[in-house]
Amino acid sequence: MDKYLTIQEYINYLIENQININIIDFVKEVNNLEFKIDISFIDEFIELVSKNECCIHHNMLQKYDIISLNGTTNDIKRILIQNELVENKDFKLRNDAQFKNSNGGRGNKNEYYLHPRSFKICLMRSLKTKKYAKYYLLLEECVKYFNDFQIELNKKYIIKLKNKIEKKDIKIDKLEEKLNILINDNKETKIINEKLLEDNKDTKKINEEIKNMNKEIIKYSKKMERQLNETTKINLKIYFCY
Repeated sequence: MDKYLTIQEYINYLIENQININIIDFVKEVNNLEFKIDISFIDEFIELVSKNECCIHHNMLQKYDIISLNGTTNDIKRILIQNELVENKDFKLRNDAQFKNSNGGRGNKNEYYLHPRSFKICLMRSLKTKKYAKYYLLLEECVKYFNDFQIELNKKYIIKLKNKIEKKDIKIDKLEEKLNILINDNKETKIINEKLLEDNKDTKKINEEIKNMNKEIIKYSKKMERQLNETTKINLKIYFCY
């Protein structure tokens, strides 16, 4: 079963699968779905209209059956005049190519170079075939379809991007919450550490005081010991005197 049968189904398929296709491939697929006309020349036509200058030789009009292969440059001139094209603006004339005439002499053969817009006008207004007019109508409709497709694809992308941003915002909020908890924990830890440091200072002070007291006790003990020794000596001396 085909993935899509209509142009709208095709556009929906591209949007749902987020396929960003170029307009040439888009035109080809739309033509296959609905118009079904010969556009085998589309790639060459796109290449031909890529320059903003008179660069398309008149033999391209013969190639695409706007004039017959046996047509002369007078036929080219007639078509240019018929389509109201202006020399040096819509086309340029060169007469560089020489040829032998029926009298054995040489003459110059005119060569016409058309601007891409002029070439397009000649194709669309051709009395020999309508396929180029249908081709440009196809392009016109495809531009509209393609524009709709791009708008909807951008909407889809924006919605998806918005959802991603919202998810990231939620993650950021959670990270900020964790960070605040860590900051508060750090503050409490700092307070505890400061209290411990203060207690340590007090303990150190007490230890210093105890150390000083011990020194005083030792000093006093030595003093008492000396006094006791002196008293003992005196008592012994008195005793032996009697």
